[in-house]
Amino acid sequence: MRFVTWAAGSRNRASSEYGLGISKQCFALFPRLRDVHDQMTPELQERVREVHPELCFYGMNNGTPLEHSKHTPEGINQRLHLLKAVGIQRPERQLALFTKQTATDDDVVDALAAAWTARRIADGEAQRIPELPEKDARGLRMEMWW
Repeated sequence: MRFVTWAAGSRNRASSEYGLGISKQCFALFPRLRDVHDQMTPELQERVREVHPELCFYGMNNGTPLEHSKHTPEGINQRLHLLKAVGIQRPERQLALFTKQTATDDDVVDALAAAWTARRIADGEAQRIPELPEKDARGLRMEMWW
């Protein structure tokens, strides 16, 4: 499987004008994403929403991309600051709950960003992109929430 992932990633990067490719982590998620997609229905989509942490942080940052990568101390601190600013109390305490083997700092701040969006969805305050999403062949809205 490791070779298949490497080969697919190499071909993916080679096909990109900028040498961009799908990460190993993304390849590892494909089976789980497929499972969710296979179970999803338009009715279920009313309760199950797709979010992306960087989109959530973009929203928290007033529609401005973040300056630092989430893989740097500056990026983690920037995200912790934004989480505090939107009402997540003491997010740095959440970082201390996990060892690096169970969850990295960027995983924890991503989860907190998704939780922020879940609260906004429940309160009717969340936004989606695109505002008027297209539907796929199964009638599922192609959208993300923040």
